[in-house]
Amino acid sequence: MVRRFLSIFAALLALGLAFGASLLVGNSRFTATFTGSLLAWSKSIPAPSDNDLSTAELLLRARVAFYEREVRDRFLLDGMVVNLDAAGRPLDVCDSLLFSSLRFVSLKKLGDIDSADAAWTAIRRSGEDGIWMRHPRCAKFLSRDMIVGLLVALTQAPDGSQGKLKDLLRVVEERGGFFSHGPASVSFLSPGLSQALGRVAVANGVHPSRLPTWVQSGVSTIEYNVMFLSPGYATHLVALNTWIELELGARFGRGADFDSSLAVVDPIAGWLTSSSFSEQRLAWVSQRLVDLDSKNLFFRYLRLRTAGALSPAVRLALKRELLSAQQFPETRMPMNCDRRADYLWQRASREYSPVSDSCSKQFNAVDFLWMAALLLESGPDGSETERLPQVAH
Repeated sequence: MVRRFLSIFAALLALGLAFGASLLVGNSRFTATFTGSLLAWSKSIPAPSDNDLSTAELLLRARVAFYEREVRDRFLLDGMVVNLDAAGRPLDVCDSLLFSSLRFVSLKKLGDIDSADAAWTAIRRSGEDGIWMRHPRCAKFLSRDMIVGLLVALTQAPDGSQGKLKDLLRVVEERGGFFSHGPASVSFLSPGLSQALGRVAVANGVHPSRLPTWVQSGVSTIEYNVMFLSPGYATHLVALNTWIELELGARFGRGADFDSSLAVVDPIAGWLTSSSFSEQRLAWVSQRLVDLDSKNLFFRYLRLRTAGALSPAVRLALKRELLSAQQFPETRMPMNCDRRADYLWQRASREYSPVSDSCSKQFNAVDFLWMAALLLESGPDGSETERLPQVAH
């Protein structure tokens, strides 16, 4: 009986592996073909006029300036961004670390250095001796999405980032993989987040030997996660992890490469596809994100960026789309009578429509600042940040 069970199990396992391999090969071939098509399409679009480019940039920067003035005047609590109710009282305080980090990066890329420095100073106050808080006024334990937001900010190597990372790594080591006092499902480093933390730390000058064992053994899992997700919050976290990889690669070069468990099948893939699975990871992940929700502008930006297809004409089209979106009013901040979603790119596009006719909640428009900052960058591969020399260890 046992032998029969093992035989059945082995047969099912072999069938599953064969199916998985065929799926990987098929997806890999499709990704490579479609990436080439996107690149060819972007090159075939006539170059826009200087007037069209400058007009879109001026309009985008004007909207950014308006929203950011409103944020500074009304949407900051202890220097960190929040949402407001109709009367101007703070809401969503416990989500602040993530969105304050996105605002910081946006301001830095937009060239508003003074505001970016002030934003980072406020964020730093949420982390003391390796223990980070969602916001100084939020007692809730930290979660993995907040750590992702923090890593987004730390890709920019802000002042004091190396010390902050060393403190966080020490906490992770002392607590056996935990970064906060929450349950394992919330406050334990996943393999993918472990690798992201390690890569960001090394980029900020932490020597690889100083990384905890759990962090050193991290491996990317976004290529698996995205296969089982539905549109919404979790897909946005995959998108941010994809962006972190792209940003580190652009700023620090190949020393920031991420390891993937797909590397074990690369020798097989070499004679089945035009390039290795590992090399196509981010293109495949971003394509999957677009397949899940094609109305998400951040997802489409990532797909075009991984294809090297962010030509000036393509960027212009995306800028115009962002400017014309009814979810971002010209003369006031977004509200829940404009869209249900507090932050568009982390919600399924079905939530882009209004929740009701009653304007009872005011949103901080960090989603607009984020996309505007990415689209106003200029460079050949979409990562447009000047590559920095590797930080000395």
